[in-house]
Amino acid sequence: MRSLRRLFLLIAWLLLALPGLLALAPADWPGAGWARGLVAAPALVGEAPPPPLPRDRVLRAWSDGTLQAALAARLPPALAGRALAVRTFNQLYYDLFRRSHGSADPILIGASGTLFSWPYVKVYCSSLDPGRTAWLQEVTPRLAAVSAALRARGGALLLVVSPSKPHVRPGDLPVARCRHDPAQEELRLAFVAALRSARVPVLDGAALAAAADAAGPLPAFPPGGVHWSLLLQWQVDQEVLRLLAAESGLALGTLDIQAVDEAAPPQESDADLANLLNLLRPPLDYPTARPEVRCEAGPDGAARPLLAAGTSFGLGLSRRIASCGLFQQVLYFNRYDNWQRALKRDGTLGAALYPSPRASPEVWRDRLRDRPLLMIEVQETALYAGDTYLRRLLADLAAALDL
Repeated sequence: MRSLRRLFLLIAWLLLALPGLLALAPADWPGAGWARGLVAAPALVGEAPPPPLPRDRVLRAWSDGTLQAALAARLPPALAGRALAVRTFNQLYYDLFRRSHGSADPILIGASGTLFSWPYVKVYCSSLDPGRTAWLQEVTPRLAAVSAALRARGGALLLVVSPSKPHVRPGDLPVARCRHDPAQEELRLAFVAALRSARVPVLDGAALAAAADAAGPLPAFPPGGVHWSLLLQWQVDQEVLRLLAAESGLALGTLDIQAVDEAAPPQESDADLANLLNLLRPPLDYPTARPEVRCEAGPDGAARPLLAAGTSFGLGLSRRIASCGLFQQVLYFNRYDNWQRALKRDGTLGAALYPSPRASPEVWRDRLRDRPLLMIEVQETALYAGDTYLRRLLADLAAALDL
């Protein structure tokens, strides 16, 4: 094993030296063109942009080390061949040790090469926080009050509980990774039941994903993705549209899935974890479902925006709704006060809605006057542990609605 590790380090150092060696080679050297093209690899996936260079008080920035730190952060991405060297190093590490190396959060490799993001696995493997039951008992009446107020204005509130991959596909986790606390699912089911009893429309995406996964033929979470499949996202969007229309009585249009290609190559969120590995050969050798969708806007939906707040799961749902053109626009509040942007028809992000990233009751007052439609997405792991934006959002909504 020691000799294998030494060979691994030698290959890694040779690859780091490759760009300089190629720069010295003559242009007509056999294989130079091919090798230089290989060195000019695409940028690494998920790499944070370097900090901006200080423009004012440069001498002070130099004296306190800010300038040097900014320059040092900019140097690695600018090195010729760095992306190739990093991907090769990651590939060797992946092939030899079946581990990831190169993402901010560790990516775990489970059965049949299924990938898992560590933060979700960490919650799955943890005991239920004893304070979460009291927290959800506090949140439920607040959601009910906001829902009733929006209903009285001719609008609708819909809460979507999005699923976690380890909770839906625990059999694919690495062997003997942990012991799971079943009280987590019991809490989610009790929360959903309490909301429905309080007349709060709720879509239990975790239950929907588990049912879709059991029905097959393809998994609800693709092997190389952290999010539910693109097909399932479209199916959830169908339910979102139906529930909002039923609650508000508005004609919001239709979203029909007409055909599904079940042998499509993985793209977008169906391959996000696989691409985050930054390998020479990402593990993308699995089929995914690609639906053919037909959308038709209704008169009420086309005349008003859809307001949505949530995590990356809710963003995926909102991007697909925006691409359908069912609403005047789709305004998304990422983790509520992280950022707020309008989504374009191509699913990309528009300009920031407000100069400050911190949302407030004033953001909502005008938007909640005329039959407002609001979708709130909460990750199921946030029900079991950790902080969430839900309390801040509900406080601002209650203030804007004078509750």
